[in-house]
Amino acid sequence: MMYGMPWPGDYLIAPDGTVRDKLFLRDYQLRPSASAVVLRHYGDGAGENCVEINTDVLHATVTLSTDRCFPGQELAVSLKIRLQPGWHM
Repeated sequence: MMYGMPWPGDYLIAPDGTVRDKLFLRDYQLRPSASAVVLRHYGDGAGENCVEINTDVLHATVTLSTDRCFPGQELAVSLKIRLQPGWHM
């Protein structure tokens, strides 16, 4: 039924040539951005789309995988939280 229909795919290749991640999707209309794949592996250091929140007891960094998007694209969000000693969630 789906003969001849390509499935989109992404590879994340390390500098030494090894494949760090691969992602193939059945739907060509909805797919993550390449920066979302990088964000999944490298966390909040993957881009410059960060918002930092600082209080007396909390430091939080919210990172969005990209600053531009198009219809059907998936975005990734990273949240890094650091609490002062003596506080817990």
